[in-house]
Amino acid sequence: EDMNEHKEDYPMDIKGRKTAIKYIDFRDVFFQEQFFKRNALTTLPLEYDKENENNNFLWQAGDIVYFQFDENNPYKDLGGFISPNKNNDGIPLVIMISKELGKVREVDKLLEYKIVGHFRYPPPEVD
Repeated sequence: EDMNEHKEDYPMDIKGRKTAIKYIDFRDVFFQEQFFKRNALTTLPLEYDKENENNNFLWQAGDIVYFQFDENNPYKDLGGFISPNKNNDGIPLVIMISKELGKVREVDKLLEYKIVGHFRYPPPEVD
């Protein structure tokens, strides 16, 4: 729905067509990022600061993060979810497709890759 209602935010020409295919395009990381930029809480940090005492609030289980692997090609970004589990230093693990293993895993990569998106969806309601 969002893709059809806001076509200007979802450039189909990158896929070589003019319209979205609802059972395919929602899987595309680029389009996912566009959706969350439009519809999620977007004021979350893009870097994990080990010294920040607010980390439990800023980095919550279920938050969506996108990592950049090629700065010249945003279509190679990968997404993941912040896990409720943490490493020995208290840094949240990430549930994502492991590039090394080629399958979904809980990995300790939050500080290893450049974060280009950090979203909370649905955004919290403000009273």
